[in-house]
Amino acid sequence: YMVQLDPCQRRIVLTFRGSVTDASWVSGLQGTMESVPNPNIEREPTLPSHVRVHGSFRKALYEKEDGVSVLQTILRNHVFPLASKYPGYKLYVTGYSAGAAIATLFAFESAAQPDSRVPKPVTLVSFGSSAVGDEDFLNSFQYLERLGKLRAVRVVNRKDPIPLYPKVSSTSFSPFIHTGMTLKLNSKDDCAMSYPAVSADGTSCNTDVFHGLVDGWDQMLLAACQCEGGMNTTMPEHTLREYNLRLLLNRPALEAISLHDLYAKRALVGNLVPEV
Repeated sequence: YMVQLDPCQRRIVLTFRGSVTDASWVSGLQGTMESVPNPNIEREPTLPSHVRVHGSFRKALYEKEDGVSVLQTILRNHVFPLASKYPGYKLYVTGYSAGAAIATLFAFESAAQPDSRVPKPVTLVSFGSSAVGDEDFLNSFQYLERLGKLRAVRVVNRKDPIPLYPKVSSTSFSPFIHTGMTLKLNSKDDCAMSYPAVSADGTSCNTDVFHGLVDGWDQMLLAACQCEGGMNTTMPEHTLREYNLRLLLNRPALEAISLHDLYAKRALVGNLVPEV
């Protein structure tokens, strides 16, 4: 990971890198879920005490070495001190591929920290992320969004297969569900924004879970791979180069919108925001 200051935008920027080995790339596609404590439980006792998240990403962020996890190290050594030293700066978390999934977990945890330690909202911008958690994780994530403590946009290229996996946990058989706004770059000059529907009781609609399971059968993993001689394969739609190209070509449309405005649109986020 890398932490930088952006004085022009008054931001603390935390970036998580993507997979660097074949083993870590494959583990991101394997569908195991493991339980972690819900950081929102003291603020909202009606939420589940634990949520289930992708096992590999849980290990990367939560597993302790010498008694300290990566999550604790980043918060204590970087985020807390910088937020204190630079009042008025906001935390932006980003990542690509496996790093995007870890960034999602970190943004979730940091948004649940006291406002005195981490200024709100925390903003997450991820690229090509695998699915991270179960429905309890989604509802807890949306709880922070509802309070205005977390803003998230998940950027995906059409026909990028990685965001479609994993679909179901091999241990609990629970579906993996994406969180936050989805900015889908359908082509080099077309994009669309969507959000997991929120029902009248404030929870995610089950129909979205079903659509998440069946979405993208035209984007099967092997169909998206291309051979480059020998046994080497690539996924063109998953490369950072392709993400950057599509973002640049969609720049005029994207500069005309903001996350703040999108979260205020009831037609987009449903019952996440109160009716006015």
